[in-house]
Amino acid sequence: MNSKKAIEIIHKNIGIDLRTLAKDYSIDIIGPKGGLKKGWAGDVVETLILGKKDNSPNPDLSDCELKIVPLIIKKNNKISVKEPMSICMANENEILNNKFEESHVYKKLKKQLIVMYLARNMSTDPVIIVGTRMFNINDRLFSIVKNDYLLLQAFIKKNGLNKVSGSLGRPCNFFSMRPKDAKGKSSGNIFPRRAFTIRNKDVFNYFLNFKESELNQLNSLCQSLSENFN
Repeated sequence: MNSKKAIEIIHKNIGIDLRTLAKDYSIDIIGPKGGLKKGWAGDVVETLILGKKDNSPNPDLSDCELKIVPLIIKKNNKISVKEPMSICMANENEILNNKFEESHVYKKLKKQLIVMYLARNMSTDPVIIVGTRMFNINDRLFSIVKNDYLLLQAFIKKNGLNKVSGSLGRPCNFFSMRPKDAKGKSSGNIFPRRAFTIRNKDVFNYFLNFKESELNQLNSLCQSLSENFN
């Protein structure tokens, strides 16, 4: 499946509630403890496009990575990104032994088909597909993320991955390096891992990167669809 065909599928389903599709695909959105399952919306979108959830480390589509971005309507009636974008996970060995251009994070980041959905309270409200964006990394962002990766490598060589924080400037200025599996060896991993994560505002500014006319059009669509919220 390439991005062109995937976009066609999504555009045919704009305005559709992902909860309805989850029921059609027999995808549980409620976990065993009664709360919402993490990542269920992404599972539904992957099944819609690919026919199944893709757990492969390889790109989801033949020509790019597939990413899911939730949007919300703020009090000023403007749309905003609801949560950070997770790019991939890596352990200390993977980060130290791979140049940026050969790294898993660059392969996952450099070209993306982004599927957007509108959400408010995902437990009670519709979760509505609102569109797509194609992202190709430009020279400016390439320089930003590569410099951050080099900064991260230098920090880990000196201090180790356990000292890496998700906070801005400790050491990264663009990525938020969220802990994953911090116990490391005790859980079966040679090293603890960190998730390369992009903050909400940077997802909006760099990855969605709307022109004013595009943003106004999407705002209007989201305002109209939000009438379906409880």
